[in-house]
Amino acid sequence: MRLIFLLLIAFLLSSCVPNFYGGYYKPSYADKTAKEVLAYCGGQAGPPSGVTFELPSNVTVNVKTRKTYKSAEDDYRYEIILKAPSGVDLRFLSDTITLNYPDRQTLQENTTMRMHASGKVKIDTPLQFEQFCPVVKNSMTTLSESTFMSVEFWFKEEHNLTEKPASVEMVLPPIEYKDSVYPSSSIVMKAHSLGKNADYLTEAIESKKLHRYNECRRLTPHLSCKNILETMENKGFEKQVGDFDIFGRVNWRQWSTNNELNILLKIKTNVTEPWRIGAKNIRLKNLSDNSTITTDFIFGNVYCQNNSLPLSTPINNKETNSTVTLVIEGGIGSTPNKEVEILLPELFINKKVYKFKPIRLELRTFDVGIDPFNC
Repeated sequence: MRLIFLLLIAFLLSSCVPNFYGGYYKPSYADKTAKEVLAYCGGQAGPPSGVTFELPSNVTVNVKTRKTYKSAEDDYRYEIILKAPSGVDLRFLSDTITLNYPDRQTLQENTTMRMHASGKVKIDTPLQFEQFCPVVKNSMTTLSESTFMSVEFWFKEEHNLTEKPASVEMVLPPIEYKDSVYPSSSIVMKAHSLGKNADYLTEAIESKKLHRYNECRRLTPHLSCKNILETMENKGFEKQVGDFDIFGRVNWRQWSTNNELNILLKIKTNVTEPWRIGAKNIRLKNLSDNSTITTDFIFGNVYCQNNSLPLSTPINNKETNSTVTLVIEGGIGSTPNKEVEILLPELFINKKVYKFKPIRLELRTFDVGIDPFNC
């Protein structure tokens, strides 16, 4: 008993607690580069429900498993994430993934994948689809129609902010496309208070939020639905400008030592011709006193995504400046099996074939680990 007491004291002093894990699949891969990954805190805590390993040309693979409770079917699921640096072409040689179960049952599934590419860009250079988006077309269809490129800017303004503005006007930068210029446009937003903090919303976004609240009250009258009104919005404004969707948010944050305005601006498009942002700053006017904050930007993050590609789609990334991520998801089944094997199709990496070994998923019913109080 004294030993148990001393162990508990040691755990508390180290801000850690013992924990019990059960009902999860532990993945493994027979390769010297394979390393197990824990489920929580960026891989530092929780059950070992993940594994990473390396392929040629600095391609990495991360396999994760999880249990869901949303439906009776496919309670256990897997996620396989491949990351390839700029200059690497990838192509699976088939659309089929094979799952082998202990009773010798084999399940083959035609599978799709999500593609996400990212990179940095200097704003005073033209932005071109093929420079950042590795997927343009395959043998059946032009994928640029469903593949979108977006540019994202984050700003944090902390200077001379003493009082929270009741409303602001944001002047969006012009966009140069082909031989035309979509001129600057302005958006007016009102503060939607969240305690000491605030979201700034246009009338249209505020109306959508109120509609969600009223629908919640109508469909679930036993709930207060206050969380809808009190939750931060991911989108505070949106505007369609020709072939470009411009959206984002503005937040006020009050800290003990300073106040700050956080501004997120995103521009999303699927045009393939070069285009350019025609300004290097964003202007935000406080409508209470007509003071103006001008925030300059030089670099932005560029993203390219497609949420449903056939697994055998060629990922042509030789000429891009992007890191490419491919995500494959699937169900293991609602009935627990002692062991399941996942076999991926062969993969072309820069015209050389890589043959996957089976990814083994072992059902664990009772494990003990040490977790921190918080991450």
